Amino acid sequence: MAPTECHARGGSAGIGGREARRALRLLARRQRLDDGPRGNGSLLRPGPSTRAVGRSQSTPPVWSPRGDRVLFLDVAGPAIPGANSGTLVAYTASLDGTVRAIPGARAAAIGTAWSPDGASFAVVVDRKGVDGLTALAELEARFFGLDGTQIRSPIAAREVAWTRSGIVVLSNDSIDLVGDAGERRRIVSLAALLADPRAAPLPTPSNAPPTAAPTGATGTLASISASPDGTYLGVRFTVTAPTTRSFFVTIRVADGAALELLPPPVGPGLGGGLGDLSWSPAAALVGMTTSFQPQTAEIRDVAAKAIVARLEGRFAGWAPDGASFYIARPDGLFAYRLAGGEGVRISAIGVPVSATKVG
Repeated sequence: MAPTECHARGGSAGIGGREARRALRLLARRQRLDDGPRGNGSLLRPGPSTRAVGRSQSTPPVWSPRGDRVLFLDVAGPAIPGANSGTLVAYTASLDGTVRAIPGARAAAIGTAWSPDGASFAVVVDRKGVDGLTALAELEARFFGLDGTQIRSPIAAREVAWTRSGIVVLSNDSIDLVGDAGERRRIVSLAALLADPRAAPLPTPSNAPPTAAPTGATGTLASISASPDGTYLGVRFTVTAPTTRSFFVTIRVADGAALELLPPPVGPGLGGGLGDLSWSPAAALVGMTTSFQPQTAEIRDVAAKAIVARLEGRFAGWAPDGASFYIARPDGLFAYRLAGGEGVRISAIGVPVSATKVG
């Protein structure tokens, strides 16, 4: 399948015009971009104050599936007992700017996730309550209702992704699926990925086929994500010995099959890494930014292992119905239909966003 060709234009008609802006709320950092027909922003909450203590925000804020509040991490305030000035805590913010701290989510790490119905959320924390971002942290996922009370037993986890099929849990050596009753099933192990020939060191001769990973190979898993229905997942996989190689791996949950191991772009003038990874809310599609110069955004059909769209700019997120997506460029934020056609500039602020419907 040939990638969709997309182009950009300005104006107020079509996907990115006034009607689209009235139907969506866009969240960029802490700023809403939905006020007024011109897409002007209004401040939802100042921040991130984590910069004041020398820490970057560990996970971006994200809308509830209900579109009525935002979940984010920030430093603890004086109302959080036992927390110091650098401790991260989970908060929710409603549309009127009312903020609720979640004391049970003290010492948060990088993992947060909304339940598919938006009635609850998960936060990965250091169970000792000290610091979720240090190597000494003992991490577990805790689950909260909208009032901040814990609603189920914690699960040992470094990261989580909450899908309609269950909770995808990342640990040091595996990825598991946890059901509503707490039953846990192994999806894939780190050892299985290390044994994949596609993860082997690059051969010296240009025409030599890859071989199995050598005995003693080590690696890490990070940045778990999943399609909303739980059919597919993605994870960053780094082989750390004998040589370092990094991949974004797409995995079929039913049998743990690694469909693709996507390496970062390499070559003269190319940076490393794949960024801004985001799953479509409606299909097994994942958007990403590849670090070409200039930046290039791609959308991949995970099941078909094919690129369905590629265009210049940074991948900036999905529309709530999955039929459109956003591209960030220095001259603004642009909306495109997945089916193709011209893009429309919907904001002067060209940064990744989280989108939700209004009402």
